[in-house]
Amino acid sequence: MLLSAVAVFLWACVRGMTVGHPEARLDQWHHFYLALPVAVAGIVTRRPWLLLLASLLAVDDAWQHLQQVTGEWAYRSPLHVWFAHTLWPLKPVQWVVGWLNNLVV
Repeated sequence: MLLSAVAVFLWACVRGMTVGHPEARLDQWHHFYLALPVAVAGIVTRRPWLLLLASLLAVDDAWQHLQQVTGEWAYRSPLHVWFAHTLWPLKPVQWVVGWLNNLVV
């Protein structure tokens, strides 16, 4: 499942360096990027639930960008919507995301 999500994400990326939507760029933090270290942690610690979490994060982000690339520009994944309404209003979260965006540049 994680490899499928990676393939879809990369396919979306080669379409003009945007990830399905002009406002979503590769140099911005995506929850797909969070899935990668979670998957590594799951492998290293041999915890299947971390691999499941990584897969869900990756699939959610890949599905969102696949929908956007194929024409449903306004689509936001359930995890994206939850994050935007619950966590994004918190100033520390905005700071961390800004810091993470600088890491990916």
